[in-house]
Order: sequence, then structure tokens, then C-alpha cells
Amino acid sequence: MSQKKNMAAVLYAANDLRYEEVPLPTPKDNEVLIAVKKVGICGSDDHYYRHGRIWDFIVKEPMILGHETSGEVVSVGKNVTHLAAGDIVAIEPGVSCSDCSFCKEGLYNLCTAMVFCATPPVNGTLCNYYVHDSKFVFKIPHKEPGFKDNTFEKAALLEPASVAVHACSKADIQIGHNVLVLGSGSIGVLNMLAAKAYGANRVVMTDVVQEQLDFAKEAGADFIFNVGKIPGGPEKVAEHIKNETGLSFDSVIECSGFESSIQTGLYAAKPNANVVLVGMADKTPKLPVSEISVKELSVKGLFRYRHTYPKAIELVANGKLNLDCMIPDNNGRFKLSEVHKAFEAGFPKPGVKLTSRKPIKIMVDCSLEH
Repeated sequence: MSQKKNMAAVLYAANDLRYEEVPLPTPKDNEVLIAVKKVGICGSDDHYYRHGRIWDFIVKEPMILGHETSGEVVSVGKNVTHLAAGDIVAIEPGVSCSDCSFCKEGLYNLCTAMVFCATPPVNGTLCNYYVHDSKFVFKIPHKEPGFKDNTFEKAALLEPASVAVHACSKADIQIGHNVLVLGSGSIGVLNMLAAKAYGANRVVMTDVVQEQLDFAKEAGADFIFNVGKIPGGPEKVAEHIKNETGLSFDSVIECSGFESSIQTGLYAAKPNANVVLVGMADKTPKLPVSEISVKELSVKGLFRYRHTYPKAIELVANGKLNLDCMIPDNNGRFKLSEVHKAFEAGFPKPGVKLTSRKPIKIMVDCSLEH
């Protein structure tokens, strides 16, 4: 192992991403050394790449990007008993402290000492080898039907799928519920798929990008609406959606973060509905508070996820959460050495003319290149 190289995608500053060798890590007693296989590129990765920061998280020193990760166990620390060399695994990228009040209450995603992959100054997983706390490494039942094909891609997709599982859990989606998902990017589509897995009757999706809506329809959305083409403000848009579908919405999951979209969701929700805010909005959006009060809506924030990986693995394994539509074609697959091309394909700069449909997901192969 000591003779092997560990190549990585290292961000030095905004628009300064380098493919270079980094030290090969050694697992501590409670850690696992993983040969990284697939890493999905997330919007947060691109934001760091383009801007060098997200809010108060600023790239001040070189940082490896990537956090949606699958791989194969190479070796384990002496205290690790639930994993062994050769296991196919998914990495939950956040490691909590286990000692604070939030962790002790099981709310570890709110841990103030959280260490999260590719969040400054913590390195991410776009590299050949990565070491992680074994408590947050999950073995994949790769022989189960849902994982048989594209195993490593689906294992990497468990990270964004966990956001959706957490959202649907907070939305308390029950069999027969009608669900409105606002925003049809990859997280929105995953929320639609998860809502179906939870037993939703009808799932309606909105966006302003028709291409994304078309993909959402192909993936299983029952109704799609390009809200950019519906006249009037958010209240009128909500009325249009309800009238056209004949549905009232037991749960609303907002995935875009735009003020007008949040407003539409609140107007569309039926009384006593759950409204879950997945998209990251501005700090002070204007909201129709009277609508929340009069309809006794439960508006819930969401930050990442907790205790979701076992549930997400179960849903994918038994086929209830089918991730096949999220597996990119060749135009969405890149080698680690092609990481710059991967970002350009997944997040093209404004004005760049695309010759084919933009991939719903970008997947980087981090296997050793010979």
C-alpha cells in the first residue's frame, strides 16, 4: 500500500482546482481505509469551486472536494468489527462529536462540532483513498435486487437520497398522501422518488427549467408545472396547480430555496399539512405568515440528515426507492483526472450552449488510473 499514489481533486481557491498527489492516509483504531470508487458531484462542490466559499465556510487552505461517496474497504482499525477488507460501502460524510447535547438526544446532524467532508477546512473524498470513522461507514448489500446493477453509483447516491429520506420522514408522508415537490433538480427528483417509496398517491413537481421538469416526468412525477409560464404571483400559481390536478396537498417539500417557491408551497398546502424546507433560502425571505397560522401548517427546517442511511439502504435494496433514473449516461461519467470536465458538464457556465441534455447527476470514478 505504501507504494500506491493517492491522487485527488484539490481546491486551492475559487476556480483553482488541481489534480495532484496527496498523502496516503492511515486508519486510526476506530477508522476505515477506503479505496474510493464513485463520487457524485453536488451543487455545494460546484459552489466552492466557483466561489471559494458557501456563506461563512471559506476555503482558506487547500481542500479536497467531494462528499457523495462509495468505495471498497482496504483495511480497518483494531477496534472495528462490523466491517472487513473487501466490503462495498457508502460513506455518511458527517462525523459528529457524540458528546454534545444534540448528539446525546440523537440529533447528531445539529452537532456544533460536526466534521463534514469537503466543508472547510475538512478534506473531502475526490481522491483514490480516504479514511473515515467506521460509525459512519455502511456496508452495501450488493447482491440485493436494488443494488445489483451500478452498485457503486447507487451507493454514492445514498448521500443525496438520505436528504430525501429525511425530508419525507419530517413531512410524515403516509400511504395515499398527495405531495407537492417544488424544484426539480436532482434533490427534488430524489424527494419525488422517496415520496413514492413512502406510499404517496400523487406527486406533483414544479420548476422553471423545462428540461428538468421533463426529466422529472420521465422519472415518475405524476404532474409537472413550469411555474415560470403561469401568470400571477405565488398564490395564483398555487391555485392553478390545485385546479389543474384536482389535488390538495398533505405534504409540501420545497427544494429550490427561492422565496416565491416557498410562498407557492405554503399557499398550496392544505390545512394541517407539513411543509419541509429543503432548499437553502436567503436569510430573511418574506413569507405569508397568516397562511401558516390560519391553516395551522407545520413548517419544518431541514439540515442534512440523521439516522437515514440504514433506511435509504433498505429502500434501495428492496426496490422501493429505484435510483436507476439517477445513474448518468456516458456524458455524466468522468475519471478523477477529468474532474474539470466533470464540473463543466454538470454545472455549465452561463451562456454555454449544450449539445445534449445536461446530466441529472455527475459521477466521478476515483479508482486508481494506470
